[in-house]
Amino acid sequence: MLRGQFVSLVLLAWGFAGVAMWRSADGLFVAIDPNTVVTQVDPNAAPWWELSMLPHLGDSLAREITEYRTEIDRPFVRAADLEQVPGIGPKTVQRLAPHLRFPTPDDHAAALSP
Repeated sequence: MLRGQFVSLVLLAWGFAGVAMWRSADGLFVAIDPNTVVTQVDPNAAPWWELSMLPHLGDSLAREITEYRTEIDRPFVRAADLEQVPGIGPKTVQRLAPHLRFPTPDDHAAALSP
């Protein structure tokens, strides 16, 4: 997901279980079914609600990831690092791996340069 492209998330509580609405930067609303969206997110930076939209990862595990990453003093570098998070095992990591992206050292350098 591109940063800044989607401004806010509004969960619909009336009859659209599992469907989310995103408001794009141009003010348009887009319906998203998290079970069909194929995207990659950075588990080091994504908020819990963005992680929770990944297949096979619900709210509680998404919150566990965000809580765990604040406790440790190093980023996740590969998908297998997520096995350190309570409640996440090898099978979950295997299912999540295609949907995760990890920044390279070049990405960090580009983000820090003016």
